[in-house]
Amino acid sequence: MTSRTPPTAPPLLEFDNVTVYRGDKKVLDSLSVTIREGENVAILGPNGAGKSSFIKTITREYNPVVAVDGFTFRMRGREVWDVFELRSFLGVVSNDLQYTFMRELPGREVILSGFFSSIGLFNHPVTAKMEDKADRIVSFLEIDHLQEKPMTEMSSEKPGVF
Repeated sequence: MTSRTPPTAPPLLEFDNVTVYRGDKKVLDSLSVTIREGENVAILGPNGAGKSSFIKTITREYNPVVAVDGFTFRMRGREVWDVFELRSFLGVVSNDLQYTFMRELPGREVILSGFFSSIGLFNHPVTAKMEDKADRIVSFLEIDHLQEKPMTEMSSEKPGVF
């Protein structure tokens, strides 16, 4: 891992002793991890290892249980966030979008809607800075050919596909 952020800055993400249950099943067990801003991190493991549960805990789709020893769950040094402020620092893309997405929107609009944590732009104002960032994402991922393709026609299982 490489980091461009001074070590004195608070971590982007700090989990300490985080446990999550889904029903009666423990999906994360006393997880502790620290990720600094600028680090590149890969989350690897077999099916059922907790990769998706970890991501859903970061996005607060899943919530940690209070442990006897307590737990820490901080983003950029804070435990409480206005979700819209937090979303300006964090973006998460997962296959879950493919399972819930039923609208005929082109790939580029789906990329841009990520700035607003929505599926579709609706009446959100897209700035030139957002357009530029979308262009860089498209270029980096080499998915120019998918910008006008409807999301409902895309596969999430083929390499190189959005």
